[in-house]
Amino acid sequence: SFSTASSVSVDSWVERYNGLDRTSGEAIHRPEKRELVELIERWGALLPEIRQKELQEAAVARMYDLYTGWRRFSGHPDTSAPFRTMLAASTSVSGPKALGILQDWREFEGDISLSPTTRDFNQVLLAYANDDNHIEEAAAVANEVIQHMDIVYNNYLLPDIETRQLAIRCLARAIQTTDDSSKFVFLEQEMDKLLRMLDREVNPNQFLCLVTALSDALESWKFA
Repeated sequence: SFSTASSVSVDSWVERYNGLDRTSGEAIHRPEKRELVELIERWGALLPEIRQKELQEAAVARMYDLYTGWRRFSGHPDTSAPFRTMLAASTSVSGPKALGILQDWREFEGDISLSPTTRDFNQVLLAYANDDNHIEEAAAVANEVIQHMDIVYNNYLLPDIETRQLAIRCLARAIQTTDDSSKFVFLEQEMDKLLRMLDREVNPNQFLCLVTALSDALESWKFA
């Protein structure tokens, strides 16, 4: 069962929360593709306004129920909106959740305009960069994302400065938390690869931020 917001003073977001929760519960039992998409989008728009953590978690869980119902429809999707909205919602939940949404998205082949963009891959890296429970996994995912974007989709999907900033952040956190010297050497090598992949046109200040993140991570490990 899902929490309701009846215990707090009623205002705009609380009313919308309760209304959406009731409507979503009904929609799950009589799934209709367009209605599910609309409800996922409405939850996504409301999520930033929800002020209580328990209700935020319940809202995301409800979104996953709707998303699962939408995914049951066979054939190619006619919109990528649910994937993108669920990615944004997963960013505050966990890296693996966000990665799962991206993997679902990539299973659909067809119109390139419905494919994930650089921004969407960045959302996955952001989710891992903020996830304290999957720090080591984040380093591996960061490397895979960069390779995938540079090699597989090099014609239209390229890493940008944010991609590399987030990837380095994932690797830096892994370096800071590992106590295994062999893993440290590997992570250091991966970090060096990322820095070499930076475009020459990158703003010097942005490049300095990336190098600083690397230096801080290396120093904190050496003197731990």
